[in-house]
Amino acid sequence: MTQLVYLDALRAVKGSLIDSRKHLRNWDKGDPCNANWTGVLCSGDVGTDGYLHVQELQLLSMNLSGTLAPKLGKLSQLLILDFMWNNLSGTIPKEIGNITSLKLL
Repeated sequence: MTQLVYLDALRAVKGSLIDSRKHLRNWDKGDPCNANWTGVLCSGDVGTDGYLHVQELQLLSMNLSGTLAPKLGKLSQLLILDFMWNNLSGTIPKEIGNITSLKLL
């Protein structure tokens, strides 16, 4: 099971994007880690807090447009955040600086 704060952050991400090809249509159902949401990769093991953690958000070449949601900064265990080859606009939210574990942006 995934923490509600991660679920809320991922829903905010989807809400800030225009997904004309419906790549993220399965983001409306179930738990992000257990329901294999497109582009969401989670830790294989339950953490000491009893939850799975979102570690990668890989949304490459999905023809996405829109902006990055500030709530991305709530994905505190994220290692990889990849929106390459899309058509995003706006600035990178300062809240992403809260993700101290981030290795690839």
